[in-house]
Amino acid sequence: MSLIKKLSATAILLSALCVFASPTYAATALCYYSFNSPWGAGSLTNSIEGPAFVVNNTAGVVSIKGWQDTPYSGTPNVYYELMRSDWGFDTTVGSTTIRGGYPQSSSALWYYHTFTGVQKGTEYYIRMSSRSSTGMDGAGNAYDGY
Repeated sequence: MSLIKKLSATAILLSALCVFASPTYAATALCYYSFNSPWGAGSLTNSIEGPAFVVNNTAGVVSIKGWQDTPYSGTPNVYYELMRSDWGFDTTVGSTTIRGGYPQSSSALWYYHTFTGVQKGTEYYIRMSSRSSTGMDGAGNAYDGY
């Protein structure tokens, strides 16, 4: 096969791959939340609220991804709630308990959770509550979609 025919066949194959390849879309980060030890230890167990954000996706979901760990003995255990702001009355839309250490140094091992039942154009925030007696560090993002 001549060089021109090989190049032509390669170009046609690459064009077909580009046409049929599906792009990967990442959800937009809506907010960043964090907590630092000694939060969670002793009397330092007040709930922490992340900043408010407005959801823009039509899929009706918000996802959270992050890390949590402890510099002390014990197991991190955090209760995460997706809260909807309703004219001064806040409503829990969804919740999950994330138990265990998810080290900051290994993002491939971070926790991930998706909340459903979310309304586009509505204001939300993430509330975190300690369910452990050990001090904990952690951070994450809420995402607009999956």
